[in-house]
Amino acid sequence: MRKEDLSTPIRLATTLALAVSGCTRSMSSAPVPDYGATTNSMAATLGAMETHLAELKTAQSSTQVPTETLEPIATATATEAATPEKIATGENVEVGDWNVEIFDGATDQMRGWIEELKNLDPVKWPNFPNVDNPQAGFVAANGLEYGMAESVYCQQDQTCDIPISAGHYRIITADYDIPGIDACMGSEANQGCGIMLINVGDVTANFRDAKVDTGFTVFGRYWNGDKLPEAIYGGLSHVANNMLNLNSALNPDGSVNAGANCSVREGCKSVRLAFAIISGNELLVKGVTTVNR
Repeated sequence: MRKEDLSTPIRLATTLALAVSGCTRSMSSAPVPDYGATTNSMAATLGAMETHLAELKTAQSSTQVPTETLEPIATATATEAATPEKIATGENVEVGDWNVEIFDGATDQMRGWIEELKNLDPVKWPNFPNVDNPQAGFVAANGLEYGMAESVYCQQDQTCDIPISAGHYRIITADYDIPGIDACMGSEANQGCGIMLINVGDVTANFRDAKVDTGFTVFGRYWNGDKLPEAIYGGLSHVANNMLNLNSALNPDGSVNAGANCSVREGCKSVRLAFAIISGNELLVKGVTTVNR
């Protein structure tokens, strides 16, 4: 190997050593920060801030900001609307001239019918309610079918079965005793008796061993179940008209009473009339009234 070749690494090492030495000199010649002065400056700044905050607190405490006092908000209390009291089961109520009794099984609609009952008005009912009656404000669609009529009803032994088909009515005029429904012995007080049985159920009613003393009956369909008070009003008003011998096509003024009700030529002076709303043989509502001539 030649000498120059050996001298190259020596020169490189010398150069590196000089470079490092120069770097050291450069670093040692740079100004050194005065950390003590910096610390004193920061402390002074913090002290100034604390002084300012203290001044703000003092100013805030000396200035009172009025605060609004909130009154409690009034709360509206809902008042439950008064509702009409329902007629209780087993209760007797007076509606006009009617005394009405409610039994188990009566519906709310039936209780509503009670409030719609009208006093009987035989003068306005010379005809059966199977035709319109303008003077009573009545339309036949709310009335009764004049179906099968029968005189001397239940004649034999005064005891019989009384059937009323579903959706039908039956009117009976006579002294009667229908077990579980009603009884009237008006002849004892020279008073006529009549009852209208209305079967609103889905099965035929059949009252066995009932007593009817040589009576009259008519039975058929009622036309409008929602307007039964109208049918009762018309049907029993017309019955009263006939039994009291008021002016009608059947009993013109001055004529002998058709059927000689109450067993006298001039008819009855007073009539006790009842209605019974039934479902099958179950009594739901019964009403009783008296009409005088």
